[in-house]
Amino acid sequence: MDPVASLPFSLAYQDIQMLKEELQLLQEVGSYGAEVVKVIGKSKCVVKMDLISHKIERSKLKVGDHIYTWRKMHTYTHHGIFIGEGKLIHFVNSKKKGNLHFSVASSSDSSTKNKKTPCPWSYCEPKEVTGSGVKMSCIDCFIKTGSLYRFKYEVNSKYFLLKQEGTCTTARSDPPEKVKYRATYLHENWYPEYDLMNNNCEDFALYCKTGLWSKVKEQGRSSQANSVHLTRNGDLGKRKDVVKVPVEALADLFKHPLKIKDF
Repeated sequence: MDPVASLPFSLAYQDIQMLKEELQLLQEVGSYGAEVVKVIGKSKCVVKMDLISHKIERSKLKVGDHIYTWRKMHTYTHHGIFIGEGKLIHFVNSKKKGNLHFSVASSSDSSTKNKKTPCPWSYCEPKEVTGSGVKMSCIDCFIKTGSLYRFKYEVNSKYFLLKQEGTCTTARSDPPEKVKYRATYLHENWYPEYDLMNNNCEDFALYCKTGLWSKVKEQGRSSQANSVHLTRNGDLGKRKDVVKVPVEALADLFKHPLKIKDF
C-alpha cells in the first residue's frame, strides 16, 4: 500500500515541501503511515499501515539490493549494490582521496570511541581498476557513522514526488542475479570515469539495477543530479532517452558512442 497514493497530484509547491518535511520525521525504523479504509461509528476506524522509512537492518539485506546512506547531515546520499556476505560494490571519485578502508571503532571507552581503525577485511582494501572508481567494501566502511537504507523501486509518481531525491524511482529493477552480475563485472573490468552530474554513485547503482543507459550525452540517471537541472528528463522510470545496454558492451559503447543507436 502506498502511503501517499490518495494524495492529489496537483499539490501546491509549499504543500509538497511541507509533506516532505513530515515524511522526513518518519525516516526511522518503526515509523508508520496509515490510511483510513473504513469508519466504524464515531470513535473507531479500520486503517492500513505501511512502513514509510527506507531504513533497513543488515540482517534484512538481500543480494542485489540497492542500498544507500546519508552523508553530511542528510544533504546527499551515497549508493551501492549489496552482493552478499557483508560485501557491497559502489562507485567513488577515484581522484578524491578518502579513507574508505577505515571503519569506526565501536567502544564504550571515550578515548577510542569514533576513532578510525584499519578495516580487518582484505577485500575492503582501497583497490580499484585504473581510471575507474568501482570499489568493494564492507558495510561498516560504506556507511561510516551513518545508517543503512534500501532504495525503493517501482514507486508511483505521487510517492516519488514527495520523497527526497536519491531514495526511490518509478523504474523497475531487474532480477537480483542480473544486478549482482553487473556490479561484479564492472568491479572486475571497467566503468566510465566518475562525473558528479552525469555519472555518480547513484547512476552506477541505477544502471546495475536496471541496465538502462541514456542515449543522450551528458544525461545521467541520478535523481539527485537531475533535480538541480530543470532541463533534464527527470526520473529514470519516466524517461524516453534510455535503453537497455548489456554490461559487456559499455566499454565499447564509450569508445564508439554512435553505437548507442544499435540498442
